[in-house]
Parts: sequence; structure tokens; C-alpha cells
Amino acid sequence: MTPAARKGILSATVPEAEHGAIPDELQWARLQRDVNRGLRRGAWYRVIRITDEGVMLDVNRTPVTLPRTLLETVTVPPRRWSVVLRPRDAVCLPRDWGDRYLTCPGCRNRAPTRGHPLTLGCPRCGGVYAVGWDEFDLTAHAALPPALPPPGQTPRQRPVLR
Repeated sequence: MTPAARKGILSATVPEAEHGAIPDELQWARLQRDVNRGLRRGAWYRVIRITDEGVMLDVNRTPVTLPRTLLETVTVPPRRWSVVLRPRDAVCLPRDWGDRYLTCPGCRNRAPTRGHPLTLGCPRCGGVYAVGWDEFDLTAHAALPPALPPPGQTPRQRPVLR
């Protein structure tokens, strides 16, 4: 039995040899692009298997496989709020939250952000975590690389969030 299987990662219904390798250590992954794949942007999900097709995540007790290129993967449990730009296809996200929000590392709850807090308590799980402002990169949330402007036009400048 692998170390990951001893930690409860191995699903009894999915044979290991047929469906990819189970990580030897716990891993977490989150989307690094603004794409709609059934995951909450900025939220971390446990990696349960790595396959040729991509990375299989535990999304609310349902296995979801995504290409590795869409994910950021870490081996240390995330303990900071993720700063997320409002997705272009956002639903059920209050308009008054503006162009960004935070995602809790403990429970994946979304919360509005006002100003530039260094720490924030989660209204859902009660955890108090630092905010990952240093991880916040506008280019990491782009759906596609920026297109070149038509000849004779200058590119629009992206707003700088402070």
C-alpha cells in the first residue's frame, strides 16, 4: 500500500494501475487561468491521482480531471486567502463585490474584499488567514494570451489594483 493510500487518498472503486499514479505525498491544486471547469476560482482542491490526461482532483467528493497546464500544484497545505479577479462568466457573485474577491483556504468560501487587508476572518468557517496579495498576478487570471491590437491601434492598459 502506498503512503497516499494509507492517508485515505486511494479510492476503493478505482484500481491504481488502470487510472494513473497516486501521489506519494498529499498535494493540492487550483486553477491558474480564468476558465470555467466546475471549480471555484482561487480554491484549492486535493489531488487524488495524476494521470496521462491530467490531474484528478477531489471536488466536493467527485473526481474531476483537468489538464496540468490549467493548474498550480503545491505540496504544502494552502493557508492564505486567494485573491481572484471577477470571472467574466461569474454567476451568483454580487455585483457590489467589484472586480475582485477572496477565496478561503479552509472552506473555499468566497468573500468580498475592501481595501487591502493583510489578514481576514472567514465568515463561514471562522478561520483567520493571511491574504495572498503577493501571489496576485493579473496575467495569471487571463483566459487566453492577449491578442495583438489591429494595425494602427495602441493596446489598452490594464488597470493596476492597489
